Amino acid sequence: EDGEPGSNAGLSPSSSKSKSRSPNGKARKPVIDETLFHGLEEFMNRDEKIFLTELFTSGQVRCLAQAAMILHGVLRMSMSGKHAAISKQNEPPMSKYESQKHVDFIAKTKLSFPLSNHMPGYFLIPSYSSKSGWMTLSDQKWDGSITPPPASKRSFNHIYGQYYKPPQEVYPQKVVTVQGVRGPIGRLGLRRGDVITHVNDAAWTGTAQDLQEYIYECNAQHPQDEISLTVNCNVEIATFLKIRHEMMRRSQEPPASNRA
Repeated sequence: EDGEPGSNAGLSPSSSKSKSRSPNGKARKPVIDETLFHGLEEFMNRDEKIFLTELFTSGQVRCLAQAAMILHGVLRMSMSGKHAAISKQNEPPMSKYESQKHVDFIAKTKLSFPLSNHMPGYFLIPSYSSKSGWMTLSDQKWDGSITPPPASKRSFNHIYGQYYKPPQEVYPQKVVTVQGVRGPIGRLGLRRGDVITHVNDAAWTGTAQDLQEYIYECNAQHPQDEISLTVNCNVEIATFLKIRHEMMRRSQEPPASNRA
C-alpha cells in the first residue's frame, strides 16, 4: 500500500483531502511546502506535492516514514529518466526568470522557517561485513531537541522556542545514530548524527551493536540483498514539522481585522 521504492506507487493524490479549516470556519486551501522535497519538486505534479506535504506535516511517524520512502522513489525515478512521463496537465513549464524566482522563494522560506538539520530520509544500503565496515553506528542519549542547520543556529530557537517542546514524557531517549559512512554507503546521503528509526520498514528498537550484527548476518546469508534504513522519522521530527507547517500557514493568512 505504501508503494515500492523507485516508483510513484505510494503517491495517491486523490486520497488526499485537506480537512483543515481557517479561524472563520472556511475550508483552507491545500498548502504545498516545497522546502521539504530536497530539490525534487520538478519531478512531481501539484496533486502529488500536496499529498507529500500532508504526509510530511501530519504529525504522525507512520506518515513521515511513508513520505521519506516516496521521496526516495521520486529520486530514483528522476535518476532513471522516467520523470518525462509525469503528468503535468495545466502546469506549463516555468521560464528561466520564474525558475530562479522560485528557487529564491524556497531559499527565503528556509531562512524564515528553518528545517531540522536532520530531515527524514529513506536509503537502500548494501549489506557489508565487519571487515569492510562501511558504516559506523553509535548509541546516543537524546533530549528530543531539534538540531538547527548551521546557517540558522542563532535564529532557530527564537523562531520555534516557544512552540516546539519535546513531545515524549521521559527524556533522554536512547537512539541509534550514524557516526560515519564510507565506501558505497558514503555516496548515498546519510549524515553523521542521523537517527536510524526504521530498518526494512519496521521500527528499530535495538542497539547500534544489534544493527551492525544484523547487517553482518545479512551480508553472510544474502550478500546481494539491500537493506532499507529510514532515518529521522520519529515523533520529535513529526511534531516539529507539523508545528512548522502551522506557523507557515498562519503567516500566510490575512490579519484577523481583514477577515470577512
